[in-house]
Amino acid sequence: VALTTSSPFTPLRLKLSTSPSGPHWLLHCMLNCCSASAAQRDAGLLEAALDTCYLALGVVPADPGIHLALAGLYLDRGWRSSAIDKIILLGRLADLTDDEATHDRLAALVAERLPDEPRLSTRYG
Repeated sequence: VALTTSSPFTPLRLKLSTSPSGPHWLLHCMLNCCSASAAQRDAGLLEAALDTCYLALGVVPADPGIHLALAGLYLDRGWRSSAIDKIILLGRLADLTDDEATHDRLAALVAERLPDEPRLSTRYG
């Protein structure tokens, strides 16, 4: 599967490849989805950015970058409770995998967008 988008205004298109191969293929898919989602978000196309993230989750469901992007998009949409739940769950996943980089990214997101949230202040405050 190769993911392409010519601009943030065109829908993400999936093209089947004859020989998808291992982690490089998954990384390529994930990076393209994250880039497309960011471009769509920057263009104000929040629903399209959400859809793109959900497509990416179908390929790499445990990628923390996609979940972080979703948390940011949830906040952009005003879905504070869903964003907080996403952050808490992603923090637990990062605990299980000893992923300090994800904890650092979560701390930055919380400091920037949710500094007064009591459910997150004990961990990221």
